[in-house]
This record gives sequence, structure tokens and C-alpha cells, in this order.
Amino acid sequence: MVAIYSIVDFKVLNDGDKYNINGVDYTFFDIQAKGTKQFGFECSLNGKRLAFLGDETLNPNLYDRISNFDYVMYEAFCLDSEENIFHAYEKNHSTTRSVGEVMNKLEVKNLILYHTEESHKENRKNYIQKKHRIILMAM
Repeated sequence: MVAIYSIVDFKVLNDGDKYNINGVDYTFFDIQAKGTKQFGFECSLNGKRLAFLGDETLNPNLYDRISNFDYVMYEAFCLDSEENIFHAYEKNHSTTRSVGEVMNKLEVKNLILYHTEESHKENRKNYIQKKHRIILMAM
């Protein structure tokens, strides 16, 4: 374990910390999680604004921060129709529909979903787009 400290520069983050990593400026922010403290980040890549929002349901206090972003990376644990099977909300996670609705209201241009359950693994993108066509087609 000691060897990793010679090649990785670990940082203890605070809300608003800024770091340049491989030539990209990142601003880290507290996602105001209900459970364990977590941080998201925002940066600009090739003139496009990108935000990563951690691993918990988005706190409405962060809506203004990500409004009109070009890309948002966000967890969506399962389809809305399968919430009763996977219990996303009990685990402080989101469904694809709830994420899509919020991101549309915030006029996010591209949504990158992650931390999804695996029952639709082979055809996940097409299945989610078909199931929530109105929401995701705008993104």
C-alpha cells in the first residue's frame, strides 16, 4: 500500500477546492448527500462544461450549479417502472425517469448515466431510450 503514495497524490477535499489535473481545471463541490459525504466536480473539456454528481439522488440545492451544462454524469439505478423491484429511492438513488425529468428542466444538453442495475445490460441504451423516449430524445 505504501507504494501507491509514491505515484498518487491523494487530496482531502473541501467544498470549492480547485485542482488542475493533467492540464484540466476541476472545481470540486459537496453534493450535500444524505449519507456519506461525497463530492462532485465540474470542469471544461474542449470548451464544453461537464459535471459529475456523485452517487446519490441530486440535491435540489445544486440545480442552479448544473443548469445548462453541456454534459452531466449522473447515477440512475433503474427504470422508474422497476423501482418497486430495486428500491432505488430507499438507497438514495434515482430512476432513469426522475433523472431525465430533472435534467430536461435544467436544460442539460447531454446526460451520461452510470451506476445502473444489470438486468438490461445487453441493450441498456436502446431500452432506456425506448422506455423514456420523450425525456431522453431531447438530450
